[in-house]
Amino acid sequence: YSTIVHSNNVIDITYFISDKSSAPIQIPSENSGIVTDVLKKIDIPNVNLVYKTLPFKRLLLTLEKSTTPWITYGSAKWDDPRKLNLSATPFMTVEHVLMTTPETPYKSVASILDKGLVLIRGFHYPGLIEFVNKMPEKVFYVKTHEAAIQMVLKGRVAGFVGMKSRLNYQLKKLKIDRESIVFHHFSDIIPNYDVNLSFSSNFPKTQRDSIENQLYQLQQTGQLEVILQKYK
Repeated sequence: YSTIVHSNNVIDITYFISDKSSAPIQIPSENSGIVTDVLKKIDIPNVNLVYKTLPFKRLLLTLEKSTTPWITYGSAKWDDPRKLNLSATPFMTVEHVLMTTPETPYKSVASILDKGLVLIRGFHYPGLIEFVNKMPEKVFYVKTHEAAIQMVLKGRVAGFVGMKSRLNYQLKKLKIDRESIVFHHFSDIIPNYDVNLSFSSNFPKTQRDSIENQLYQLQQTGQLEVILQKYK
């Protein structure tokens, strides 16, 4: 594989950022987000981190084809290249919720699907997919959280399933009255799971070891929790 090495032995490593739907894990417009903030806290020896923002689907294709080392975030639960080389220490545990309006009772996934469900195109919903496959005609796909939230508020669908952290962030950003929506516990369908840093298979070992050690230290000293609280 090709690695760009500068004259002073500094390696270029690409940090891949998803352009729209990953906030607050990554917020490219503000050069922030949980992963970005974690990486800013980590001193990676002899590395020049090159930020690259791409649309989500193109990002996944680029990861597969890239010959140069990269870093982003991933989970063992996702079926894409980001699940393969994960950090030993997760930086967060995600919880999924079902968002409805107060008028919509949540009795079962089938009862919600019957009235229509909106999901984000290209995202993974481990545990929910078997229900979706039974009634695909009842599932609508959109590109952004804002579009999904508006579909629920306008009554075009009964519910939207999403990461609680992402939904909280988007509702705050859109200044939506929390009385107008309800979060339903959903971890019996999509169990909580960890999200980690994700490395390319050719990521240099010395630098990865350094990142792993520092990430563990951030967790142990409570600095990771400080970053997470900022986006709650």
